[in-house]
Amino acid sequence: MNYEKLFTPFKIGKMEVKNRIVMAPMGLNSANIDGTINDDEITYFEERAKGGTGMIIMGCQFLTKELAQGSLEGYLDGTHVIPQLTNLCESVQRYGTKLCAQLSCGTGKNAFANMLGEPPVSASAIPSMFNPDLICRALTLEEIKTIMDQFEFSAKLLKDAGFDAIEVHAHAGYLVDQFMSEVWNKRTDEYGGSPENRMRFPVEIVQAIRRAVGPDMPI
Repeated sequence: MNYEKLFTPFKIGKMEVKNRIVMAPMGLNSANIDGTINDDEITYFEERAKGGTGMIIMGCQFLTKELAQGSLEGYLDGTHVIPQLTNLCESVQRYGTKLCAQLSCGTGKNAFANMLGEPPVSASAIPSMFNPDLICRALTLEEIKTIMDQFEFSAKLLKDAGFDAIEVHAHAGYLVDQFMSEVWNKRTDEYGGSPENRMRFPVEIVQAIRRAVGPDMPI
């Protein structure tokens, strides 16, 4: 079998990746309690870059501590996260590897109730995955606007830290997917109903990130 193409470069927009080996995102759950990544995580990704990976996509980074819900995947709600993220970028990029961050606005119905017993939020008032008797609270329009502002802020942090690209965490039944799916999205406003309306949430996320990072950074 000929693997010649596997080791040839390709482009995503204006970004050139040295080969077609891309490390997919996975949760390491190894960040510090203040949202910063730790040295072990930097070493982990550096070893993958040293091995010749063309691009690495990190596991998800949450927009805020609240959305992380106790997860140690890291969160991007302040400039205090930039120094360690810059160390990570430099450690990976010195081997010619591109580094892509994955941004997440949370798990939606897949979350647990908070310490006060309040239900998780979702696109609509649907049963929680872990407790079907607990009905999620539909996000308000004001809360959706806040999420877009948070995406813009977090994306700017990633840009300033030196990342090459950003991926949106929008799969597997988590919050973004809950807006896109007619199974979970029962809204009657501009974010529900038609396919165009159900796609409004992810489209606005991409637009918010684009405002933060400019025209050239791949999303």
